[in-house]
Order: sequence, then structure tokens, then C-alpha cells
Amino acid sequence: MWSDFLRFKWHLLYSKLVYRPLEYERSEEMLRILEEFIQEVRGKRFRLSASKLLGKHRESTSEEGYFCSELLATAFKRCGLLAQEVTASRYWPGHFSTEKKLELEGEARLGEELLIDFEPENQLA
Repeated sequence: MWSDFLRFKWHLLYSKLVYRPLEYERSEEMLRILEEFIQEVRGKRFRLSASKLLGKHRESTSEEGYFCSELLATAFKRCGLLAQEVTASRYWPGHFSTEKKLELEGEARLGEELLIDFEPENQLA
């Protein structure tokens, strides 16, 4: 949960966190598929296994849990935004950065990186 992320100050583990909006015309079917996926994975544990680190890529199931970028890649694949031939576990956080130029299907694209600022003195009053 976002509140846990803030309370435990997990943002301090990273040099920066960014948000990249998905720029794509969302259909009712795509939103239905995404909602089903969210319900399927809600409450599942974060999971980064040795096999994923060693490059033994296969599709994970919601029972096993997902690594952060693997979760996003799986959602994108379910919605038809990423090629089905590449397993979701092959995607790492850096694949979603502006440096990698992730190729999405159709007209979909990721917007510019927007820095998330956690410093209270930088927040609007």
C-alpha cells in the first residue's frame, strides 16, 4: 500500500522515483481486462526469485507473486500493449525508462518521466 511505502520510507532506497503516464486510447474491453487483472493480483506478495535473477524466464502466476516491473509488463501484455512472445519476467524497471525506448503495440506510448518528490519542503502548501 502507498501508505506503507511512505510510513516505512521505502522511497529512500532509490536514487529517484518517476511516474510515466501511459498515453493510449483506452477501450472498454481494455479497462475490463485491466480491472480483472487488478482483482487477480490485489494483495499478492512482491516476489523476486533466484531463477528470475539468473535469467530463467517464464510467465509467473498471481499465486507466485510478481517483481515490480514484471507486474507492469504482465498487465501491459494482458491489455495487448506488449508483445506476447517475450515473457514478462524479462522486463526490468529500466525497460520502462525513457533511456530504453520501450516499444508498445499500436499507438500506445509512455509519456515523459515525472519525478516524484518526497521532500515535504518541496510540496505545495
